[in-house]
Amino acid sequence: MSIQLFSKRVYWDGRKGEVSFDGVYRKLAAPPVFRGISEIDYSPALGCMQLRPMNGKMREMWGSEIAAVEAYLNSLRFGGAVCSLRDLDEG
Repeated sequence: MSIQLFSKRVYWDGRKGEVSFDGVYRKLAAPPVFRGISEIDYSPALGCMQLRPMNGKMREMWGSEIAAVEAYLNSLRFGGAVCSLRDLDEG
């Protein structure tokens, strides 16, 4: 299924990824949003908001992580990912 079908999606499988938001579509060459993640699958329309920390298990995202993804997506409206990367919170 094409990521372009989603109005809002961030996907990273550990090697490659894509982001889609309100008609903006980009392939990713590096993990988006956070340092220290090995995977992310963010698609609120499907009820999927998960990530896998390095050396961890896939889990639901915390509120602060969802807010960071939303800020990252909003930055795409201004021509690029202007949000700085940050480390995952520990709790």
